[in-house]
Amino acid sequence: MQFWDVREFPADYGDGTAVFLSVCVSEWNTPGILYGKAARECTREEVVHEARAQCKDALNDTGKAVLNVDADLHSWCIDPAVTGLGGHTPRNREQLLVHPTGTL
Repeated sequence: MQFWDVREFPADYGDGTAVFLSVCVSEWNTPGILYGKAARECTREEVVHEARAQCKDALNDTGKAVLNVDADLHSWCIDPAVTGLGGHTPRNREQLLVHPTGTL
Protein backbone atom coordinates (compact mmCIF):
# COMPACT_ATOMS: atom_id res chain seq x y z
CA MET A 1 0.00 0.00 0.00
CA GLN A 2 1.19 3.45 -0.87
CA PHE A 3 1.20 4.99 2.62
CA TRP A 4 1.29 1.81 4.74
CA ASP A 5 4.50 0.26 3.42
CA VAL A 6 5.82 -0.41 6.94
CA ARG A 7 2.77 -2.53 7.80
CA GLU A 8 1.33 -5.82 6.71
CA PHE A 9 -2.18 -4.43 6.86
CA PRO A 10 -4.21 -7.68 6.74
CA ALA A 11 -1.94 -9.30 9.33
CA ASP A 12 -1.62 -6.27 11.63
CA TYR A 13 -5.32 -5.33 11.71
CA GLY A 14 -8.35 -7.50 12.31
CA ASP A 15 -8.44 -11.17 11.46
CA GLY A 16 -6.17 -11.05 8.42
CA THR A 17 -8.94 -10.49 5.89
CA ALA A 18 -9.25 -6.71 6.29
CA VAL A 19 -8.75 -4.32 3.39
CA PHE A 20 -8.10 -0.62 3.97
CA LEU A 21 -9.96 1.94 1.87
CA SER A 22 -9.14 5.62 2.35
CA VAL A 23 -11.48 8.22 0.85
CA CYS A 24 -11.17 12.00 0.64
CA VAL A 25 -14.54 13.75 0.52
CA SER A 26 -13.94 16.80 -1.65
CA GLU A 27 -17.48 18.03 -2.33
CA TRP A 28 -19.32 18.98 0.85
CA ASN A 29 -22.12 21.09 -0.67
CA THR A 30 -23.78 18.89 -3.32
CA PRO A 31 -26.53 16.45 -2.24
CA GLY A 32 -25.40 12.83 -2.28
CA ILE A 33 -27.04 9.75 -3.80
CA LEU A 34 -27.99 7.98 -0.56
CA TYR A 35 -29.56 10.60 1.72
CA GLY A 36 -30.11 13.47 -0.73
CA LYS A 37 -28.23 15.79 1.63
CA ALA A 38 -24.93 17.61 1.29
CA ALA A 39 -22.11 15.98 3.29
CA ARG A 40 -21.92 19.03 5.57
CA GLU A 41 -25.54 18.35 6.60
CA CYS A 42 -24.92 14.67 7.34
CA THR A 43 -23.85 13.09 10.60
CA ARG A 44 -20.45 11.42 10.72
CA GLU A 45 -22.09 8.01 10.22
CA GLU A 46 -24.14 9.30 7.27
CA VAL A 47 -20.98 10.69 5.63
CA VAL A 48 -19.37 7.25 5.88
CA HIS A 49 -22.38 5.47 4.41
CA GLU A 50 -22.78 8.10 1.68
CA ALA A 51 -19.11 7.84 0.68
CA ARG A 52 -19.39 4.04 0.66
CA ALA A 53 -22.53 4.20 -1.50
CA GLN A 54 -20.78 6.47 -3.99
CA CYS A 55 -17.70 4.23 -4.07
CA LYS A 56 -19.88 1.15 -4.64
CA ASP A 57 -21.75 2.98 -7.40
CA ALA A 58 -18.49 3.89 -9.16
CA LEU A 59 -16.54 0.67 -8.55
CA ASN A 60 -19.29 -1.90 -9.07
CA ASP A 61 -20.30 -0.51 -12.47
CA THR A 62 -18.99 -3.48 -14.50
CA GLY A 63 -21.24 -6.04 -12.84
CA LYS A 64 -18.43 -7.33 -10.62
CA ALA A 65 -18.90 -6.43 -6.94
CA VAL A 66 -15.68 -4.71 -5.88
CA LEU A 67 -17.26 -3.42 -2.67
CA ASN A 68 -19.66 -5.94 -1.24
CA VAL A 69 -22.59 -5.65 1.13
CA ASP A 70 -22.56 -3.06 3.88
CA ALA A 71 -22.39 -5.80 6.51
CA ASP A 72 -18.78 -6.37 5.35
CA LEU A 73 -17.77 -2.94 6.69
CA HIS A 74 -15.56 -3.71 9.69
CA SER A 75 -14.99 -0.20 11.04
CA TRP A 76 -14.47 3.38 9.96
CA CYS A 77 -12.90 6.62 11.09
CA ILE A 78 -13.36 10.25 10.07
CA ASP A 79 -10.48 12.62 10.75
CA PRO A 80 -11.07 14.19 14.18
CA ALA A 81 -10.30 17.59 12.62
CA VAL A 82 -13.71 17.39 10.90
CA THR A 83 -16.22 18.65 13.47
CA GLY A 84 -19.83 19.78 13.68
CA LEU A 85 -21.19 17.46 10.99
CA GLY A 86 -24.99 17.36 10.94
CA GLY A 87 -25.11 20.61 12.92
CA HIS A 88 -25.04 24.32 12.20
CA THR A 89 -21.27 24.79 12.11
CA PRO A 90 -19.48 21.97 10.28
CA ARG A 91 -15.78 22.65 10.04
CA ASN A 92 -12.48 21.11 9.00
CA ARG A 93 -9.75 22.43 11.28
CA GLU A 94 -7.02 21.20 8.90
CA GLN A 95 -6.62 22.65 5.45
CA LEU A 96 -6.76 20.44 2.39
CA LEU A 97 -3.29 20.02 0.91
CA VAL A 98 -3.29 21.70 -2.48
CA HIS A 99 0.02 22.20 -4.22
CA PRO A 100 0.62 25.63 -5.78
CA THR A 101 0.59 25.81 -9.59
CA GLY A 102 3.89 24.77 -11.11
CA THR A 103 5.04 22.58 -8.21
CA LEU A 104 5.24 18.84 -8.01
